Amino acid sequence: AGQWRPPFGDLVELPTAERSALDQLLAAAGLQYFIADARQLRGSAPDYARQSPCNLYWVNGRASSSAPVALFTRDFETTARVWQHDGGYPGDPAYLEFHKKQGEGGLRYWRITDRRTELADKQPYRPEWALAQVRAHATHFARMLRERLHGHWRQTGERGIVVAAFDTELFGHWWFEGPQWISELLRQITTDGDVTLTTCQEYLNHSPPRRTVQLTESSWGDGGDHRVWWQAGTRQLWHDLYLAEGEMWRLAQQLHGRMLDRQVARIVQQCGCELLLLQSSDWPFMIGTGNTADHARRRFALHYKNFQSCHAWATRVLGGETLAEEELRELEEMERQDGIFHELDLGMFLVENPPAASSARGMVESSRPRAIVRLKDRFPQ
Repeated sequence: AGQWRPPFGDLVELPTAERSALDQLLAAAGLQYFIADARQLRGSAPDYARQSPCNLYWVNGRASSSAPVALFTRDFETTARVWQHDGGYPGDPAYLEFHKKQGEGGLRYWRITDRRTELADKQPYRPEWALAQVRAHATHFARMLRERLHGHWRQTGERGIVVAAFDTELFGHWWFEGPQWISELLRQITTDGDVTLTTCQEYLNHSPPRRTVQLTESSWGDGGDHRVWWQAGTRQLWHDLYLAEGEMWRLAQQLHGRMLDRQVARIVQQCGCELLLLQSSDWPFMIGTGNTADHARRRFALHYKNFQSCHAWATRVLGGETLAEEELRELEEMERQDGIFHELDLGMFLVENPPAASSARGMVESSRPRAIVRLKDRFPQ
């Protein structure tokens, strides 16, 4: 089993007290492979000049491990034809215009016409024109696959694989003709003597990697690094989040192995829930891109306030106090609004060395975080 992780990049291993590499975490979860972006391979070691996205690799020298993880590389040249806004198939003038809808019914009767054409000037949709382009684009894509694999053979003398991974919402939602294109492409490939359809698992089973790479820390965001999430407008979020994580970890250690009464269990459950909602990468991403940034700030502030309330209530109740009726009603409202992650396991918050309460103070001076997803217990220095 394996996975494609579109929202993520790669985390490299830091000293044990700080963070495990992402491939190690995937191996621990029983996964055998993952798909990564080509630019992650470009920054890998050994030199990318000796690497090819058509090859399969072991990650971080773990080929001798009892649980190695393989890397499939998402091929840029082929996926760009389908995914890119400029020059990709879905932007063809004959295809259905996504953004123009008819009245309250929401039906679409217009074609793209031209990406620069105003919605009012879009021309009527012609299904026969769209179908002709579907066939032409499927033929073009199949030819690209053959050329890509033939080129790899000429350069290396080895068979290779082209991995084209996409969000499923592209096909039929954003790109109305997408399912037709897939159907036509599959028909053409099945009659091709040079290209064979396969799955990642089948390819891994029959052609295991012979090379090893060490990936650099990266993301799928703009620039391939953390700049979208980590910038001046988001540093206070990280400051508050790191403090909340430290408080939750210390609370989890305090309660580890103890039998909790129903009220304490409810409070701690909601405390952990609010922390997980705080940790959503959506909030800094929305702020970093300027897309509904105000909403992201409000949501983060709400969950941070709720977390602090739950943490304070837990501390008081564990000290022998009882919650006031107003506080119980507030807890009930939190559970109603955000009552997810039921039966949360406190063990997920336990670490060997919990961070000190003041550990996050120097974080705001850091140029970037150690990790977008915090996996261990160190703050940026």
